[in-house]
Amino acid sequence: MREGATVCEMGAGDGELSLAAATIVGPGGRVYASELGDDRLKGLRAKIGSADSRVTVIAGDPLKTNFPDAACDAIFMRNVYHHFENPTAMNASIAAALKPGSEATCPADRGKDGMHGVTAATVTRELTEAGFTTAVPDVIVQRAFMVVVSKAQQ
Repeated sequence: MREGATVCEMGAGDGELSLAAATIVGPGGRVYASELGDDRLKGLRAKIGSADSRVTVIAGDPLKTNFPDAACDAIFMRNVYHHFENPTAMNASIAAALKPGSEATCPADRGKDGMHGVTAATVTRELTEAGFTTAVPDVIVQRAFMVVVSKAQQ
């Protein structure tokens, strides 16, 4: 999380962490806080109230985040994941809400953007250059990807 970022909290409860995140993202940032159920939403809205205009309360859904597509630099949750009745659907919604990643020009700078910016194509290319063979094609969902390789036959 960094100043100017847009972060999204799933299952924000009373909003304590969302308000703390708003302080971190600063005046140029934005926080979306979600919760399920009318009573929980009412409590969250009461806590957030006018405390911080950078925090927007969103009604959650059991199958999706309801965060805007490609809006979140980061999504966080505390004691929430185990409640997902359909993790596959929720994880797809999380991926859709995250901004696409970007890649630093210099490999040494990849970890400095706060998003570990490297693409599947780069990882595949670099592993191939190191002598590996791609065993399974890249699986790409927004910023998440998996590259499976095996040691090249000699």
